[in-house]
Amino acid sequence: MKRTKLPIPLIFVLLLTACGSGQSDQSAVETQVAALINQQATADGAGAAPQPTVGGTSVGQGEQPTVDPLLVMPEDASCTPDNSQRVMATVGEIWSGDSIQVNINGQSFEVRYIGIDSGDLSSDANRQLVEGKQVLLITDTTDVDEYGRLLRYVIADGVFVNLELLRRDAAFASLEEPDMACKAEICQLDPSSRSCQS
Repeated sequence: MKRTKLPIPLIFVLLLTACGSGQSDQSAVETQVAALINQQATADGAGAAPQPTVGGTSVGQGEQPTVDPLLVMPEDASCTPDNSQRVMATVGEIWSGDSIQVNINGQSFEVRYIGIDSGDLSSDANRQLVEGKQVLLITDTTDVDEYGRLLRYVIADGVFVNLELLRRDAAFASLEEPDMACKAEICQLDPSSRSCQS
């Protein structure tokens, strides 16, 4: 099946149009994300749980993907919920030290990293870790924030990016209920953060 690539500005116009159709920004994005997950599930076989794509290509029914090193979870990412949604994406733009633009099955989404905030810190560390790469996006409890951004833990090249940015002092802990699956790991790296004091 041949996919048509749309220019990023057109994708944003389409996304804004969908968001302006009477639905809140959050529900419009949730609807689009659900459609993408269903699209992946259909490509993976009827009734099957949504599976990530490998190398940007959907794995069809009966096919066994080769082991992609990207899908190997780093040890420090064992805190991520086992039953959570996991989707492969390609990073397009770095918008800040804690948010990126990704493409999932040809659609563009903004992703905000769970559990951290870069504040006014440079986005250079984030750029070094994820720019132009295939990443694994993992949900916690909340799918989309009030601004329509996907909230995700991010794995790139076998590195848990959320935690690595803390290690590099490129972000600080900023935990918000109910997305607390990796609170212990985040607070271990930034114990003086206000969100780790409770």
